[in-house]
Amino acid sequence: MTKPKLQALEFQRESANQMALHTSQNLKNRLSSLKFQHQNYLHQYQSYKNEALPSLKKAIDQVHLSYSKGESNYMEYLQMLQTKSDLEMKYLETIYQINLTIIDIQSILNQ
Repeated sequence: MTKPKLQALEFQRESANQMALHTSQNLKNRLSSLKFQHQNYLHQYQSYKNEALPSLKKAIDQVHLSYSKGESNYMEYLQMLQTKSDLEMKYLETIYQINLTIIDIQSILNQ
């Protein structure tokens, strides 16, 4: 082989090595970001499961009892049920996001 061809091949090799290094670093950064997101979603999930939803259930039970006794009106009861639906939707969205981050993490680890 001639010297120019050898130089061209060396340049291609070096370029490929740099590209691989860059891609590897990008994947490491993405994985780190996904792990951080996953931890945040898990924290939100635990918060909804252990605090927000049980507290809301107690509040709904109280409003329902008070409505049954005629101490509160129907709109208060409906608002509480709407709040419950909204919170449950956020809870389910958090579970969905946890699953998405797990899928993304597995995708990166399998590359």
